[in-house]
Amino acid sequence: MRTGCSNGSRIRRTGEYRLEVQTASHDFFLPIANLSGSERTLALLDIVLRLLRADPRPTPWILIIESGMFLGLDTKRQKHVIRTLKDLDGAALQTIVCLNSEQQVMELIAEEDGSWIGSSACGGLTVHAFQ
Repeated sequence: MRTGCSNGSRIRRTGEYRLEVQTASHDFFLPIANLSGSERTLALLDIVLRLLRADPRPTPWILIIESGMFLGLDTKRQKHVIRTLKDLDGAALQTIVCLNSEQQVMELIAEEDGSWIGSSACGGLTVHAFQ
């Protein structure tokens, strides 16, 4: 089974619990163990987005992207992931992206189109809301 996804990955199932990924930068498939950290992160997000789009139920999804996974991406790919999640048409999705500093948040929302609503702080945790 091959799956075309939003980050350019193609995924091919090779066994019951095995798959290979063709990233946007390669013209051949690689086992998941041979991918870089960012390629693995984008492939995983592609799988999650595919599941989300294929789910016929109106049940809302919550996608939590932890900081270790998200901060392993460069700034360009981080912004791409945020844009991809925001552009999902009709998806019942709430996304929580964990970041380590206020500066990282400001870098991500610097180019936003006005969808940032505001933020709330509780102790060392700050939550930013977007439309």
